[in-house]
Amino acid sequence: MEQMVNTKYKIICKHLYTADKKGHFYTDAVLFMSEGKIDWVGERRDAPQELLRDGYMEYDASDRIAMPGLINGHGHSNLNSYRAISDAEDFTQWAEELAPYTSTLTQEDIEKNNEMSVFEMLKGGTTCICDCTRYEAGLMADACSRAGMRCLAGGMANSPEYRKNGKPNYDSIVDSTRLYKEKYQKDNRIQFFLGAHATYSCTERMIKQTYEKSKMIGKRFIIHAAETLDEEMTIKARTGMRPIQWLADLGVLSPRTVLIHCVQMNDEDIAILRRTGSNVIHCPVSNAKLGNGISPVKKMLENGINVGLGTDSMLSNNTLDMFQEIKMAALASRLKGKDQALSNEKLVKMATSECAKVLGMGNIGVLEQGAAADVLLVKPWHPLGYNKERFLSDVVFYMDRSSVDSIFIDGNLVYTEGKVIKEDETLMKKAIMDHYRRKVL
Repeated sequence: MEQMVNTKYKIICKHLYTADKKGHFYTDAVLFMSEGKIDWVGERRDAPQELLRDGYMEYDASDRIAMPGLINGHGHSNLNSYRAISDAEDFTQWAEELAPYTSTLTQEDIEKNNEMSVFEMLKGGTTCICDCTRYEAGLMADACSRAGMRCLAGGMANSPEYRKNGKPNYDSIVDSTRLYKEKYQKDNRIQFFLGAHATYSCTERMIKQTYEKSKMIGKRFIIHAAETLDEEMTIKARTGMRPIQWLADLGVLSPRTVLIHCVQMNDEDIAILRRTGSNVIHCPVSNAKLGNGISPVKKMLENGINVGLGTDSMLSNNTLDMFQEIKMAALASRLKGKDQALSNEKLVKMATSECAKVLGMGNIGVLEQGAAADVLLVKPWHPLGYNKERFLSDVVFYMDRSSVDSIFIDGNLVYTEGKVIKEDETLMKKAIMDHYRRKVL
């Protein structure tokens, strides 16, 4: 495992957006960082003299805007070579068409897919991913570590009684998580969780067992829940309860719990999440592509529930572009109803500071003193120039991966001028294509 060496940087930028509680937007700004942390941020005229004299290396971003790195709250990087295998608009049909491919992944498949995904995310401004797999959770940690990216990596257990494709995985993901947690114990960029795949693919015993084990070896307990109407009907037939009500009855909803999707929700479900302090990751592109509906995000936020954004996998999204996810979340909220529309600032925070809260990683997603130095420099253009309102509007509705200029993670420059600094994209793509030429798809 290679440790990155932190440099003391002084980043000069045209504007800077903090995404903290007050949502500061500075003009002619400067950010000082050292040892992976932000030492000071604000307008240059207010910068402490002792910092100006303290040997920071200047990084000239005077024509760019600094903001926190984007956080992808949910992905399945190990599957991503199989995008376009199925674009079925029905969730059940889609899952059945993919099963022959996703249930027979080799370790090399997983390694190659993870590496490709890291490149895709860095090029799109994402500095941290919560990544879910069925096998070998530590392989995503390795891919992120090599490139300098941050991650919350983990495996999601399933029950062979309900998930006929593939092999039982509980013991293997527990062992893998323990092993890799020890490997990366001194690397604060790499953290782990333990999860259960979904309400419909896990028995009561499996969900309870995984939840209890996650307290010992993981930062969060994560499960797909309330995603589809089929799931709701399946769980009702098995238990007489809706998915969220059933999880509450099992005792696995708490501030440690992250629920993925939460589309099929009623007022009682939302009240349960509020009461238990559970968290939600919203995946609007995936929900739309598979015809699952629109999550009641505004209602959940109004009830004090933490909600972040995630892309899901390339199989149900086809990109890992968090700018696209932010825009889709905005549009979906408006389709839900005018009174359910989300503000631009709330949307940007759902991909930064509030997503960090969901994942239990509260020291990232903001640009403020003491926070992790994960900085995204973007290069948008507006004919009238930028104030806070125009900037937030452009993040939500205008920007895309072409807006990304440079990325610092944990105080290290990891991406600039279209290149991941520590790895060669051309060689990576050639290795992946050579690997799949040897496979029969």
